[in-house]
Amino acid sequence: MATTSTPEEVEQQYLAAMGPDLGALCYRFWNECVQLHMQWNEYVELFAVAPKRVDLLNAVAGQLFRLVQDALWDQLLLHLTRLTDQPESGRGKSNLSLGQVRALVEPAIKQNIEDLVAQASEKCEFARDWRNRRIAHRDLHLAMGAGAKPLARANRQTVDEAIAAIDTALGALERHYRKTTVIFDLPRANAVQMLHTLRDGLEAAERRMARIKSGRPCPHDLEARRPV
Repeated sequence: MATTSTPEEVEQQYLAAMGPDLGALCYRFWNECVQLHMQWNEYVELFAVAPKRVDLLNAVAGQLFRLVQDALWDQLLLHLTRLTDQPESGRGKSNLSLGQVRALVEPAIKQNIEDLVAQASEKCEFARDWRNRRIAHRDLHLAMGAGAKPLARANRQTVDEAIAAIDTALGALERHYRKTTVIFDLPRANAVQMLHTLRDGLEAAERRMARIKSGRPCPHDLEARRPV
């Protein structure tokens, strides 16, 4: 029978298996990675599965959903960079990045973890270029179109590969210390549920307008919209 654990219980499992320092880090990485997958899954469901979904969003509120698309994309790239940035930044500031685990793991897996962390960082280089020249800062030449180097290629494939590399590094830690395989990519259906609701609402509005134009409206067709 499947069992569930509270967040506090899960954290204690990490601490018991990995020790206070590595365990505390990896518990937070687990949460970060689950959130990353959740954000990416929602983005894909809305904007990268089928053109008809984008057409639906445009029909309902095109400007709003373009803002949502851009905000989600930027947030995803920032999330990738945060997880794979250097463990120390300017003025000795420590970052919650995968590089922090290299000094804490056992010698038996140290080289493997270092290699996997380096691979994850490499896979996220495209996101760092976007962060440095378009998200966190706006490169003048890029903004003006004045012969700037194009941004690194960023698409569904590059994001999938970056997330998979992060999963691989964290998965190696899970298998070694906790003797388990963790699935970070938990199913989420919020975006799909919203799409169904939007489609049903749009189709209902079209039927309402058709009845009004035909001169045979239902009584509620002429009622003022209720406040939301």
